[in-house]
Amino acid sequence: MGFYSDRILPHCIDMGCAAKPISRQRQKVVPQAEGRILEVGMGSGLNIPFYTVDKVELVWGLEPSAGMREKPGPGLRPRLSSCAGSICPARRSRWMTTVPTLSC
Repeated sequence: MGFYSDRILPHCIDMGCAAKPISRQRQKVVPQAEGRILEVGMGSGLNIPFYTVDKVELVWGLEPSAGMREKPGPGLRPRLSSCAGSICPARRSRWMTTVPTLSC
């Protein structure tokens, strides 16, 4: 990927996905996830603060953008993968919850 895709676009997406209306939805939905969680389109990790730590065994984030995979902040430390669904090692696991966040 190029400079724009790795350095600029992740910040633009992060700012757009951190908007208050979207954050309010995250606060409602993400805490319901439990056990082994597969987060599809993890982005910069904006959902991480909303997981209930004592209900989570593992968070595995699928994110194709290298720039976005570098951004997750403090809190839960997810396993991050850039793989395509058909060849992903995460595909072999059993997930209790899937959190799809492909577009914010």
